[in-house]
Amino acid sequence: MNKLSKFALITSLAMGTSFSFAQTQPTTNIDLAETGAIYTPAKVTFRPEVGFPTKARKGALDAHITVRYDVDTSGKASNIHLVRTTGTKAYEALVLGNMEDWEITPAMQNGTPVAQENQFYDFIYYTTRTSGRELAPTMRANFQKAYRHLRGLLKDEKYEEFAEFADLLFQANISNFIETRQLWLLHNAYLNRTDGSIHDKIHSLEKALTGRPRTDKGTKLQTRIRANLFKLYVENAQYFDARFQFYQIQESEYGAELVQELGPMLDEVESKLVSIEPLTATVKIRENEIARYILSRSSFSLSTSAPVKSSELRCDGFNVKFDYAENTTYTTPQDWGYCELVVESEDKAEVTISEV
Repeated sequence: MNKLSKFALITSLAMGTSFSFAQTQPTTNIDLAETGAIYTPAKVTFRPEVGFPTKARKGALDAHITVRYDVDTSGKASNIHLVRTTGTKAYEALVLGNMEDWEITPAMQNGTPVAQENQFYDFIYYTTRTSGRELAPTMRANFQKAYRHLRGLLKDEKYEEFAEFADLLFQANISNFIETRQLWLLHNAYLNRTDGSIHDKIHSLEKALTGRPRTDKGTKLQTRIRANLFKLYVENAQYFDARFQFYQIQESEYGAELVQELGPMLDEVESKLVSIEPLTATVKIRENEIARYILSRSSFSLSTSAPVKSSELRCDGFNVKFDYAENTTYTTPQDWGYCELVVESEDKAEVTISEV
């Protein structure tokens, strides 16, 4: 997915209303404007261009490295964790060296610098060739052999063997975008055949969208992936995510027919977002141990299947940290604008967000 902010696509939508509903739980109401720790987020003021490793340049290998990091009170990136890597040390060394040269204004609370946690950044390397077919021939040949074996297991309905072998390939952390897409789409087909959870289906299609398509065929495929992801988001009540995917389809040169097909579902999404009906969605935490969800209302509650390590809202221009508690409704002023809920918990934990 590109770095186009979702917030740029949703500024026309009104915030939630002040209607409330009679309910037995949550039993406690907390106003985050009074009890939350409000701070101005850290800001990267200078990020030098990242070099391309000499060995990787010769091999012309695409790469996508996702970094999770904190910003300490001196404005330095700290606790750097490579959420997604290439397995090529030359890339990781350049990325880590680049982050040492970042200039960051630290987060501020009441005029005092404070640490800010759980920031993300994507380092994306693209080669200039229009097709990746000839890139890294040894790696590609080995992957295609494994991929054909995996397809055979799926065709023969050997699902247990498929799951085990696919897990090994995921652990190999394939870095080239074409291979990544092939692998996750095959995994999505496996989930559809075995009645996999909606959370796993969403995850597989999100992973399949990694990188930019290099050919018309790839662009068409990516547009269809977005359409399937849109439907899953709607089913899981992730309405802002669904809306974002619809706009991406609409902007695609191959999305006209899909826009007509999905238009009625988008109308349903829009009506739910501006209605007074309660909204409930459950998201699954993955390997980065973070769940991120854009709120559409000014009141919400949380429930999780595992202990919460930290929770905060990232709103327009500022953040607010708060302590998670069960059976609690959190409220925010409507003039806070759009807020992204960020919850840190354990891998594979499920977080249910209820908005009223």
